Amino acid sequence: MKQLLACLALTLALIGGATTPSASVELVFAHGYPTTHPLSVTYDRFIAYVKDNSDIKLTVHPGGSLLNLMETSPGLRDGVADIGTVLTPYYLAEFPNSNLIANLSMLVTAGQPHQAPGAVMAGATMEYIFNCKDCQADYAAQNQVYLGSLSTAGFDLLCREPIRAIGGVKGKRLRSAAANFGRWAEHFGGIQVSVPANEIYEALSQGIVDCAMNSISELTGYQLHEVIRSATIGFLGGVFAGVDPHNVNRETWQGLSEDHRKVLLEASARGVAAATANYYRVSAENIKKAPGMGVEIIKATDEMIAANNEFVQKDIAVIEQQFTREYRVKDAARKIEHARGLIDRWRALLANWDGTEESLYKLYNDEIFSKIDVSTYAMK
Repeated sequence: MKQLLACLALTLALIGGATTPSASVELVFAHGYPTTHPLSVTYDRFIAYVKDNSDIKLTVHPGGSLLNLMETSPGLRDGVADIGTVLTPYYLAEFPNSNLIANLSMLVTAGQPHQAPGAVMAGATMEYIFNCKDCQADYAAQNQVYLGSLSTAGFDLLCREPIRAIGGVKGKRLRSAAANFGRWAEHFGGIQVSVPANEIYEALSQGIVDCAMNSISELTGYQLHEVIRSATIGFLGGVFAGVDPHNVNRETWQGLSEDHRKVLLEASARGVAAATANYYRVSAENIKKAPGMGVEIIKATDEMIAANNEFVQKDIAVIEQQFTREYRVKDAARKIEHARGLIDRWRALLANWDGTEESLYKLYNDEIFSKIDVSTYAMK
């Protein structure tokens, strides 16, 4: 009888053990941005949420100390880190489908400008990628799981010497962050130069480039106010929307419990909203503070704005052709029209945005993240 009771107790203990919460896990998080950068708030929110709502233990390697911006995608793929920030425009061939919508970012500022183009583009990009089978296949091929995108504020020309007219771009070496910006530079007679984000300061200070095509938030984000004299705003436009701040190694993701996956997804939702809103805030502040930092703010003329709008509309055909022929994106024309529709949808959703992180998070969560089922997402 005692033996029977002992066996029964052991059986119940084993059954009970099978239903207890999963053991804590340790994850390595690597990113290439300095802690002073406007984007770094995404890590603050992500890390804090994970810490406060789970037993996941994160070991964080910031500022490229483990993997720099060019190394993160292959490092994440190979398991050097479990979570990392991937700039997909740095890897056009690896992520052709998500880069398609990233290359359409100038649509968000062409024509009728929006007060918060970055927030619009981040929303459109995330809704597009989470629901794009071909995009998801690209991430799977790189052994990664996509958990969201953030966006910079609008892009402008941050230059060593002032650019006051269309002709001022001719012959200038312009740091390009993505293919569409490179085409813009060449269209107006400039020379596109590829420089990683964390090397912009040095490239400008040494005269390797004459201008950086970047958000004006970088006056303080990368301290570019120390190496430029002017910022021409309203001519270039577009945003850099190809920032996946919290991609996860696929094997790591699939080895986590549903509760852990849910926490990471929620942390990402809060992180992308925080950084996108912060870009918006810092850019607005920097425009006001620029003269005090020795940077002249030059507003684009009507002629410059019209020339840019014309370029953007013509470039759509170039994007379709390039992604079809070079990157073998299927149904590129249909996907472009779908992306256009999402950009318009998010323009409307954010028409009266109050600029706060909290309201942006709620909108992203209601429209996107709450609809993702972590029991099935990226599990095959």
